[in-house]
Amino acid sequence: CVPVVENATRNRQGVSLEYAVDALKARMSYVDPDQTSGDTTEEISVSVDYAMNNIALSAAAVKDGAGVDGNDQYFLGAYYTLAGTENGVGLNWIDNGTSDDGSDNGKTIVLYGDYVVAPQTTLSAYIANNNADGNETDNAFGIGAKYDLGGAYLAGSLERGYSEEVRGDFGLRFDF
Repeated sequence: CVPVVENATRNRQGVSLEYAVDALKARMSYVDPDQTSGDTTEEISVSVDYAMNNIALSAAAVKDGAGVDGNDQYFLGAYYTLAGTENGVGLNWIDNGTSDDGSDNGKTIVLYGDYVVAPQTTLSAYIANNNADGNETDNAFGIGAKYDLGGAYLAGSLERGYSEEVRGDFGLRFDF
């Protein structure tokens, strides 16, 4: 007989509030990661999104993320859509907090964009920098494409991550 290893997230319970008015959306959440043992720290998070004309702005913060004491994480993001097009460029900054073992996950800066090359075909690309100690390299980058099939789309991408491994994906997505 083998004992069952308890899933650390099995007892996660929380509450989420959301408020939206015009172009502003605000959210707040509270999570008790493990209500049975009380061995973890409660998580509190907030986020705000604002979109007007061609600009979308976002900010978010979490205190004690995933119930890890001191795992505070922050996000700032902006996306600009070029007037009269679906082409855009974005910039994100992320403080990735700490791991369970207390090591710093680093800070990440991401520059990304989308370009419509034909009426139903969009190319996307990104480059990111993360200074976490465990990375093989501080830079990751990728490129992708999607083709709109009308109610579904065909998409694929290639990425080289922080471990310097190249990954690819390909799929078909349906929107109902």
